[in-house]
Amino acid sequence: MASAGPDTVWLTAWGLAHDKAPFLLFYRDTGGTFGGGVAVVLGDAAEAVVVQGQLAGTPTTVYAEGGDDGIWVLVAESSGYTGMTLDGGAGTNGVAILDQSGGAVLHDLGPVIGEGVLQVSYPAGAVSNIAYQNLNEFLSGLPVTPS
Repeated sequence: MASAGPDTVWLTAWGLAHDKAPFLLFYRDTGGTFGGGVAVVLGDAAEAVVVQGQLAGTPTTVYAEGGDDGIWVLVAESSGYTGMTLDGGAGTNGVAILDQSGGAVLHDLGPVIGEGVLQVSYPAGAVSNIAYQNLNEFLSGLPVTPS
C-alpha cells in the first residue's frame, strides 16, 4: 500500500483504504479465518493512520515504516481491540487514542519509552489492549492515566 508521498490510511474491521489510492480493499472471511493476521505495511513517507476497527479474532499489525507518522485509534465501549500492534518504524512517530463513547480510561503499560501496551477500559464496556513500538510521543487525544 505504499505511496511515494504523504498519505492517510484508513483501517476498519472490514477493509482498508488510503487517500492516494484509486481503490478500496475489502476483506472478508468465507469459510476460513484470518487467524494468521492482517499486516498493513506502509511506505517511507509521512503517513496518518486512522484505525477505526479491527476484524474480530484477527491479529492486526500496522507497520508505518519510515517518515514521521501519526496513528489515531478510535475506541468505543464495544471495540475490544486485542492482538492489535502499532509499529511506528523510523522517524518521529506518535499515537492518539480517541474515545468515541465517553468515560474511557487510558493506561500506558509500557515498560520503556516508545514501547508497551495502551489499555483502554470503560466502566461497563470491553477492554482494549493495543501493543505499540517505535512510537515516541502521544498526540492529542485521551489523556494517559499513570499506571
